[in-house]
Amino acid sequence: MKAKHSPSLFPWAAVAGVLILNALTPKVSITAIDVAFGYSTGWQQVPGALASEPSVTTWGSHRLDAFALGQDHNYYRNSSTDSGSTWSGWTVIPARGTSGPAAFSTAVGAISLIARGQDSSYYYNHSTDSGSTWSGWISRIDAKGTSSPTLTSSAPGRLDLFARGSDMAIYQNYSVDGGLSWMGWNRIPAIATSDPAVVSRGTGRIDLVARGTDNAIYLTQTFDAGGQWSAWTRIPAMAGSGAGVSSFSSGELDLWALGKDSQLYGKESLNGGVTWSDWIRFGGVTMSSTPSGAVSLASGGTTDVVVRGADLKLYHQTISCASLGC
Repeated sequence: MKAKHSPSLFPWAAVAGVLILNALTPKVSITAIDVAFGYSTGWQQVPGALASEPSVTTWGSHRLDAFALGQDHNYYRNSSTDSGSTWSGWTVIPARGTSGPAAFSTAVGAISLIARGQDSSYYYNHSTDSGSTWSGWISRIDAKGTSSPTLTSSAPGRLDLFARGSDMAIYQNYSVDGGLSWMGWNRIPAIATSDPAVVSRGTGRIDLVARGTDNAIYLTQTFDAGGQWSAWTRIPAMAGSGAGVSSFSSGELDLWALGKDSQLYGKESLNGGVTWSDWIRFGGVTMSSTPSGAVSLASGGTTDVVVRGADLKLYHQTISCASLGC
């Protein structure tokens, strides 16, 4: 990837040797009591044979659309209209993919999908009818990507794409014409050991997370859609995967990651990432991918998290902010 802009940020190489404290050791584990009180649904298995981490998005109340790479290098979509209680079944989106997908919804029935091709560039596909039909891979985003992409929107009509480059830095690209053309890559210095993940909490605001060389999670933020980025801040962990990130309000952030025990852990900030709760363990199933979270539109403070299990099936859990201590 060719850098257009290189903001000055604290490089991860300088903190790689810091003693790891407060790793993914939970203060609390989710139990049957939490499920009984509605704080968490527990894990729900969705049959499949996923070849990548899943991605999940939502465009309506109780609606979920999950995507993953199949064993045949095509992409597959599965949808739910009841917050994950039941699923439609997997439908194919023809491709020759080499990464997990990034999915994001900007309007009712509208889904943008980006994935890495065999040439290490990224490709854009979209649907305007809830995934019944697809445009095809209509634009190629030239890159030398070494990660799955991640996607958000920092303003109406805008798509913000992030991926890791061959130099282990994170790069940002964006489109303002529905994915038909892209403005070029901006470099965000880092030494990332995982795919990046992003969420936008308002116009111009983007929170970007990835795992560092010490297996902690790092966060950087922008308030001008990527013109300037904050210094990386370290969130102590001994993560066994990259992180997922989600948000249901302007000051709230949730982090999701696997521990070294291959169980899901969650952590919450109520002040935009300044301070964080303890890690909470959502155990019971051995997982094998970075988690992805989508905020439910059905009720405030609820997040739908999807992860690939060790058995390559999709696992889903609806988690309320009460489970994280809010």
